[in-house]
Amino acid sequence: MMRIIYFSYNPGVSTGAGPRKQMTFLLNGMVRYTDFDIQLITKKGIKNNVQEQFNEDVKIWDVIDLNPLKVMYSIKKCKELLSDQDIVHVPLNVFQAVFVRFCFSGPIVVGDGMQPTNLSAFLLKSYIKPKHIFVANGGGFWLDRGFSCSSIYPAIDTEKYKPYSEEKIMEIRKKIGISANSTAVLFVGEVSKRKGAHIFYNTFKDVLGYHKDIFPIIIGRGPLERLFKEENDIHYIGPVREEDLPIYYNIADITLILSERDIHPIVGIESMACGTPVITTARISKKEIGALYLKCHRNRESILESINHLMSDDELYNKQVKKGLSFVMENCSLKKFVEIHMNLYKSIMDRYREK
Repeated sequence: MMRIIYFSYNPGVSTGAGPRKQMTFLLNGMVRYTDFDIQLITKKGIKNNVQEQFNEDVKIWDVIDLNPLKVMYSIKKCKELLSDQDIVHVPLNVFQAVFVRFCFSGPIVVGDGMQPTNLSAFLLKSYIKPKHIFVANGGGFWLDRGFSCSSIYPAIDTEKYKPYSEEKIMEIRKKIGISANSTAVLFVGEVSKRKGAHIFYNTFKDVLGYHKDIFPIIIGRGPLERLFKEENDIHYIGPVREEDLPIYYNIADITLILSERDIHPIVGIESMACGTPVITTARISKKEIGALYLKCHRNRESILESINHLMSDDELYNKQVKKGLSFVMENCSLKKFVEIHMNLYKSIMDRYREK
């Protein structure tokens, strides 16, 4: 059996599709879908702060201390932990990968947290020499510089993000006060101009005065949240626990993504996994994901027109639901995410052993 260990000096707690969040998904997924002993080497004293975000079967070694007086002990301990490993995966930072290479002579895989800069490319090419780089975008920067690289979709837990029964949806909608005839329109994310929260506000403020069937919901926090706390026609929830997000995606009829551009917004993937179509104003870098959304302009008229168009065409609505669900299950499930990594690890080890 292959022996794989992960290195992250500061796993932190992140949201969305960022490298830290995807690293957490990967380690937890490896525990769920493989029989490997999953281990993480990290910063000294951090274990109690990060343990809850990982499955209890993820073994955390919080031994790295970069204090100049203690760094030699950290190097010694890291070398001991890596001495019997086949592959080390460093998801987050090129300088962490440098540290690992100093302690480990075998195959290294690096992740989306590698900064696409000339300095990173130099260190990776001349010293770290990774066997592969996982990236969230197209990977053109790394491919142009001769690295083995693959672009992967962000993962979500499709055992949590999934469609509810119609009966359960109606029950929850009734508790919240959403009538059967209302169109629940959802915004999830940072309540800021960058994410288009001001457009959501301008579109739906005083909405009951001209469109009584729309029920706008906003989840998140940010610099513009005060606008929504003062607006009676918009149902402002504020931040919610991640485990509660599937509830709101399910009770919504449409999810709006109102940023100007994005690579692959995790909100859209989570929404589609729950069977809720997405309308967006964003230019999506991942064109195959962008093709799953209905497009509109960043103004009230275009947004409302797109909502009315989708809600008045049952055939189009059902098509968007099926298309989104199919894409998520084929490309973004946690099981698929683990499978992609496992296939690469096995391929690397097969080539390494042949030498």
